[in-house]
Amino acid sequence: MNMYERICIENNTDFVIYYGAGKYVTAKQNALLHYDDDLSISYMLHCSGNIKIEGKCFAIQSGDVVITTPCEIHCCEIEDGTYYERISVCIKKSVLNNFHFESEELLAFFEQQKKFGSNIIPSEIVSDHKLDELINEIFGLAKKPSGKNRILSVCKIIELLTRLGNAISCQGLKPSSSTEENPTISKVIKYIDDSFTQKINCEEIAQRFFLNKYYLEHIFKERVGTSLWEYVILKRLLYVNELLQQKYPLEEASRTAGFSNYANFYRLYKKHFNMTPADYKRSIKV
Repeated sequence: MNMYERICIENNTDFVIYYGAGKYVTAKQNALLHYDDDLSISYMLHCSGNIKIEGKCFAIQSGDVVITTPCEIHCCEIEDGTYYERISVCIKKSVLNNFHFESEELLAFFEQQKKFGSNIIPSEIVSDHKLDELINEIFGLAKKPSGKNRILSVCKIIELLTRLGNAISCQGLKPSSSTEENPTISKVIKYIDDSFTQKINCEEIAQRFFLNKYYLEHIFKERVGTSLWEYVILKRLLYVNELLQQKYPLEEASRTAGFSNYANFYRLYKKHFNMTPADYKRSIKV
């Protein structure tokens, strides 16, 4: 395989498995800032580089597991031409509907964890908890789809979530030693996450943190991978999707998320998601 190729092995209402291998090419991968709708667990079979997640920069290497929770904005920094191979298990909340016990905490744990610790489980902990073996088992089942294998896959995914929780607890919910974090940018991101539905702008944010607007915009883009205002816009758009899932009318969802002009919201939505908000609403069968 001359170029990296991402293949969807199995796609259903509960989970999706992706496999990719080959030479990394920036233009072909998700090198630009993006997000996932679901909990994403990626086993890096072969990789060397960095990943930026919500203003934090993590070094990643072969054998690591990378976890991103729904709507965590991130991007990869991997040198073009580097051999790259990974298996990603993208898990939807609906996977828990297969069980009759209280299992919400399995996913809620990861939402809590991202506030305190690292998105990376290093290779030695991956191996100690046999996460690599389990992800390979799930991958093998997904390659041979059948009713029986789907049931087995769901059971293995629940086991994976449990083992991941144990592995994260072993790290003490502490950031990895390879984590680079700018305290100011972390505070700015927290402020935006708490305030993006309000009438805020770049000038007001810079003044709040006693920074020159142009300096803040420069270091923000360097650390996060996108401009300050684009980050605000993306947070608003992602929140619109959450509201649409809760059956909000389109115009009310846009206003609640912080957009004062519906036409401008519509244009931005189409630009970022390659579909109209009405298309998205139909796709989730609201």
